[in-house]
Amino acid sequence: MQGKVPILSTQAIHQLHIFIFALAVTHVVLSAVTLILGVTQVFKREALCSKRLITSISKYFVHLDHDPDKKMETLGGEDPTN
Repeated sequence: MQGKVPILSTQAIHQLHIFIFALAVTHVVLSAVTLILGVTQVFKREALCSKRLITSISKYFVHLDHDPDKKMETLGGEDPTN
């Protein structure tokens, strides 16, 4: 390298490599944490929604069993006995 000066010294290149490696590891770890938290939230939400759905379905059918007039209104049909 006659007449030329390197932009970065050997030590600076080594420190740059360490910085890039640390940045990559941080990126991977935070991505994994985000993925785990997202999956956990989806499973919690699915459990909550299915619990709500089961509760609302059971309330609906209990309601139908006890009030036959309301059954026809809920289903949107006319009562054929009238």
